[in-house]
Amino acid sequence: MAEWGWRIPFALGVLLLPVGLALRAGLDEPGDRGGDRAPDVETARSPGSVALACALALLIAGTVSQYFLNYVTTYALTALGLGARVSLLGTVVVGVAGAGASFAAGRLSDTRGRLALIAWPRLALGLAVVPMLLALRSHPSDTAFALVVAIVAILQLGSFSASVVLLAELFPRAMRATGFGTLYAIAISLFGGTAQIVFTALIHTTGDPASPAWYLAAVNLLAAASCLGLRGRVS
Repeated sequence: MAEWGWRIPFALGVLLLPVGLALRAGLDEPGDRGGDRAPDVETARSPGSVALACALALLIAGTVSQYFLNYVTTYALTALGLGARVSLLGTVVVGVAGAGASFAAGRLSDTRGRLALIAWPRLALGLAVVPMLLALRSHPSDTAFALVVAIVAILQLGSFSASVVLLAELFPRAMRATGFGTLYAIAISLFGGTAQIVFTALIHTTGDPASPAWYLAAVNLLAAASCLGLRGRVS
């Protein structure tokens, strides 16, 4: 594994490229086919500074929360002292719970609207993550760890799935890729790239394994509040 086996996942990942290109080539932009035009998307106006700041807050919360889910294996091993088996199980729980939440959120956002589906899970995660990690710190166990990870994954990926669509709809077609891509790059580079460093620094500085919860709570509550600034622009 150390000499050459680590390259296998990367080689398998390359195989996704032609699949992605094939899927993209078969997608239609709304409005490209006469009768299938989407007036609400086509006539969207350029977002103002308030809407852009609110959109960035949503992406920051989604990015930091997702990077925490990516960090759960290391977190369980180093901060909670759980075994390697249950630590690695956290990744499986994230995948299963997140996939189900993403599918359900996609269906609901298409039928019930996006903004409430984004705001309420962010608010719930912002309020619940501190007591959940405090309880996990006090009573670390395989079951408690899996349950906390599942709840965070459901709230995070349920909200983030709808956020991606909402933020794309925020921009008119003429600037959608540029606008969304710029916001996404800012959130990922400044907050995604530093998330695990911040988590580790908080634990090291405070000596408290639950300390990353405060960072997660702050960004998620900010995101929930930012939805107020998007009312009237999106469904």
